[in-house]
Amino acid sequence: MRIDMRITAAALAALLIVAAGVGARDARADTVSAPPIDLGLAQSPRVVAISPLAGKVYVGNHLGNSVSVISTSNDTLLKTIPNVSHPGAIHVGNDGRVYVPDHDTNAMHVFDSMNGDAPIPGSPVATGGIVPSAIDTTPDESRIVVTNEGSNSVSVFDHNLTLLKHITDLAFSKPHEVVINPSGTKAYIANKTSSEVTVVDIASTSVVGHIPVGPDPASMRFIGNGSTLWVANFLASPGTISRIDTSSDTVIGTVTVGNGPHGLVDNADGSLVLVANQSSDTVTAMDGSGNILKTIPVGTSPQRIHMTADGKRAYVPNEGGVTGSVSVIDVASLSVIATLAVGASPSSLAVLGSSKVYVANRIDNTVSVITIQEQAAAAPTSPAAPTDTPRPGASATPAAAPTPNNSPVA
Repeated sequence: MRIDMRITAAALAALLIVAAGVGARDARADTVSAPPIDLGLAQSPRVVAISPLAGKVYVGNHLGNSVSVISTSNDTLLKTIPNVSHPGAIHVGNDGRVYVPDHDTNAMHVFDSMNGDAPIPGSPVATGGIVPSAIDTTPDESRIVVTNEGSNSVSVFDHNLTLLKHITDLAFSKPHEVVINPSGTKAYIANKTSSEVTVVDIASTSVVGHIPVGPDPASMRFIGNGSTLWVANFLASPGTISRIDTSSDTVIGTVTVGNGPHGLVDNADGSLVLVANQSSDTVTAMDGSGNILKTIPVGTSPQRIHMTADGKRAYVPNEGGVTGSVSVIDVASLSVIATLAVGASPSSLAVLGSSKVYVANRIDNTVSVITIQEQAAAAPTSPAAPTDTPRPGASATPAAAPTPNNSPVA
């Protein structure tokens, strides 16, 4: 008995369509802008934040004593705001206000991104402390909390930039960062030299808790719905992450990660947490309970990490090394799928939804723009003719940019 091994043209076309769909189910081809956006000589950009409402990127220039403003629609430099001394952090509120601490004048600058970046009436406003380092706001924008690292104090303002209280609790010891919980009731302050997180009640503007963590808590992030606060202990050896139950404000677990943990990011439901380990050139992947899933090698000196809004990719700027690079992590496989060349010493980045990444290159005085391109094979709606060839579908529509969770702090 003879078996006919011939394949009809229609059958072959169908096989090709299936194969194309399997191979292109989530393929991304990221491209880097050339040339990058030039910020000018001796700017030394160190922090980046995005105002999704205004369609603008704000870049803090540490040596230029300025803030550069970039349009997200055409990736051009719109303006440079002068006289902002050594901006080491930028916070963008839910209403589009942009907050920048001024290290030299001990003040806080507040700009309206929706109104030509005009200063808010009363800005700049003195914080009452020395060397303000970080700022966060309540979700309703009614309260503003500023850490004064140089004077071991915290300042609380209302929306009109009126100073409500200058808190000088003995627990503050180089307070470096602040995050406010999703309900807007409590502020958590990381103290670099006391290995402690101080809790401030927003309504009473008083200290209500002291939580021992590891040495030099460098960054903090609320995970998932805010029921836990994760703290990266930068100088722990090896590095550790303290997990705080925010209902009781107690540490419920400590996870050992790589050396020099700094940047923290999680997906929408908090089931995956990634931490960039600056001193071990790795990213540690954990589940929401702190169980380690994988250690991912990246480039040299990864200090920060951010994720796309769709939760499919994470981007890590590798600040060290001879040439600047950004590692692209596929979240599904927890592996590096690309290493993109950018400017020298990329110190920070911010992700716009799931469409673009803006990278501040400290030594080059530039901002590189990474365009995220995703292409998936289109499923046929009717049987293809024998002469048809498979055609990829259109690029996926980028997800809306998420509300900023934590302010970038140098």
